Amino acid sequence: MRSACFGPMSELGTKYPDIQHLDVQSPGFEANAVKQVVADWITKYGEDLNAIVLADDSDQAVGAIEAVKAAGRDDIIVVAAGLSKQGAELIQAGDLSAASYQSCQGDAGLAVRTVAEYFNGEDIARVSYISTDVVTGENVESFLPCQW
Repeated sequence: MRSACFGPMSELGTKYPDIQHLDVQSPGFEANAVKQVVADWITKYGEDLNAIVLADDSDQAVGAIEAVKAAGRDDIIVVAAGLSKQGAELIQAGDLSAASYQSCQGDAGLAVRTVAEYFNGEDIARVSYISTDVVTGENVESFLPCQW
């Protein structure tokens, strides 16, 4: 498992121990490249593919959703990290099942706090996390307008 997948895969594995991890790809952030990877997965894994976790809720999500629709598969759950305007619109349309809310203020605040702790001589954690919310069709309106 690649380190970029550690969080989602470790959490999913903890909550759903019977989950079967099929593949990991890094197609970049161009919709067409992601669409091709997902189309290949659909061909390779068939009915075993029932969920896709993406690193981006904009172009990656668009590519994945296009591939799923082109294959006529309405049984594949697509989720993503981040909550852009495009991602929120995909959630509202019912195409993207969920996204993690990661605010730019939270990201920046963590960096500023870490720098302040460093200059104050405090011990710095090797890894720091910011809390995130899961945004779905049921609560997306409360996260609007999006920050980007």
